[in-house]
Amino acid sequence: MKRLALRAAIPFVAMVAFLAIPGVASADTLEAAVDGTLKDTVPINTLWVMISAILVLFMQAGFLLLEVGFSRSK
Repeated sequence: MKRLALRAAIPFVAMVAFLAIPGVASADTLEAAVDGTLKDTVPINTLWVMISAILVLFMQAGFLLLEVGFSRSK
C-alpha cells in the first residue's frame, strides 16, 4: 500500500516542483520572489486558480462516490 501511495505522490510532487521553480528562477532577487513583486504574477495566479478548481472538482466527485457507497450499504 505504501508503494502505491508513493507512486501516486511522485507525479504530484513533480508537478508542484515544475510549477514553483520557474517563478522563483525568473526573479531578480530572492526578495522579489518572496514579496510577490514578480512581473509574471498574473499568469502564475491564474494557473494556481485553475489547478485549485480542478482539485475541487475531483474532490466533489470523490465525495459523490463516498455518498453513493454509504447509500448502497444500507
